[in-house]
Amino acid sequence: MSLFKDENFDCGNFLSQRVANGYEVKLSSRPWMTLLRYQQFGESRFLCGGAMISERYILTAAHCVHGLQNDLYEIRLGEHRISTEEDCRQQGRKKKCAPPVVDVGIEKYLVHEKYDSRHIMNDIALLKLNRSIPFQKHIKPICLPITDELKEKADQISTYFVTGWGTTENGSSSDVLLQANVPLQPRSACSQAYRRAVPLSQLCVGGGDLQDSCKGDSGGPLQAPAQYLGEYAPKMVEFGIVSQGVVTCGQVSLPGLYTNVGEYVQWITDTMASNGL
Repeated sequence: MSLFKDENFDCGNFLSQRVANGYEVKLSSRPWMTLLRYQQFGESRFLCGGAMISERYILTAAHCVHGLQNDLYEIRLGEHRISTEEDCRQQGRKKKCAPPVVDVGIEKYLVHEKYDSRHIMNDIALLKLNRSIPFQKHIKPICLPITDELKEKADQISTYFVTGWGTTENGSSSDVLLQANVPLQPRSACSQAYRRAVPLSQLCVGGGDLQDSCKGDSGGPLQAPAQYLGEYAPKMVEFGIVSQGVVTCGQVSLPGLYTNVGEYVQWITDTMASNGL
């Protein structure tokens, strides 16, 4: 926990909550977003997302890692538009460009030891990068709900953001980084939809708007701005992880189950400490 409470550790800085072009986020405004690259059937594809939480660690879903260690080989940081070598935006007469993306290998695959793929429980994993990535304008960590106050806030936020390229096991549905608003639902709504009890370790979010459920990445962050460790300006905090079965773009939009990150902060910090920060 000491890493995240270190006064020199800066996280969750975001440029604007507003989104340009309907859903597209502003360049470098969500610098923690990462893409997970897999090699399958002779083809290299992005099939999941994640969020940077430190210079060496990416937080994602267990279902993106479990049984896929031979396929998952690389993390991309600092991406905005997948198809272009350089990400730029026009600002008046000037063209502003982000630094190039960083592709980095994986040293350790750390899946929660109690991950249950059948019932989609404890759907959380850490990926340790094979080298430290220095923070820069377009590559920075998101904050975690490391205090009791932030942990409790997860059930009090009315609207969350999902950000991503719509990356699922079928590939990316968007070339550019998107963001959508998704409403918090009572756990009973998910109990009804999935016909099972929903524990505190999961959040029930979304439903209603078919399009909004398609914007996030499998394994990507469910986030919201919040007051963080007494700082004046709010920081973006990852309260949830997009879990299996959430990113559906079908005929019916059910609320989705997200891993409740606050319930796993101890696991995250213990796992990082025992595997080298």
